[in-house]
Amino acid sequence: MNEILKPIHDRMPVILTREAEPVWLDPAIQDPAHLLQLLKPYPAEEMGAYPVSRRVNRPDHDGPECIEPVGKLHGEA
Repeated sequence: MNEILKPIHDRMPVILTREAEPVWLDPAIQDPAHLLQLLKPYPAEEMGAYPVSRRVNRPDHDGPECIEPVGKLHGEA
């Protein structure tokens, strides 16, 4: 978990760096310890966050309007 996602949710999906992608996808790498080192919180300073419509909560809603900003995060000016 990084600082940008802490106020939003208690879980964070893994976001791989471009450099880590080929390692993660390489079927020849079978050592779990080698792969586990890739599972780190993504740097908060490289992310942004904004509120979106509740449409994003429905799987039948699948379009660009699901990621359009609808306001500011709590605590933002």
